Amino acid sequence: DGALLSPEKKRVIEDAVFDGHCGYVPRAHLGPMISVQIARDLSLADALSLSTEPNGAVLVAGSHHVRRDAGAPVHLARMRPNASILAIQFVETAVGRFDLDERGKTISHDILWFTQPGPDKDYCAVLAKRFGLRDQPVKKR
Repeated sequence: DGALLSPEKKRVIEDAVFDGHCGYVPRAHLGPMISVQIARDLSLADALSLSTEPNGAVLVAGSHHVRRDAGAPVHLARMRPNASILAIQFVETAVGRFDLDERGKTISHDILWFTQPGPDKDYCAVLAKRFGLRDQPVKKR
């Protein structure tokens, strides 16, 4: 659980889970979701650490799972201290537009790989509908 991570690293995960649920889930209720995120990261790191491939292994996972500062790489570095780890984040951006937001200001990934945007979908609206919310603003940190 979170005891494997420093309070700062656990806060990174908490913020990601909070933001990922558009602020609709109160922070006081995020504990189980944070534990699941940490368990997934541990499982991914464990699978990589058991690799017997002479040239290493590749993990393809969501951006938060491959975060160097709070995801599977944190656990893998502890399990395999001599492992070479490279974390790549795919960032959707329009052609000709180079726009870094807060993601570009952190040391969460080694490489940002810019890609074409996928289909436009308002995930917060989908979540609000699922939760039965109407006309409620998203709560920020």
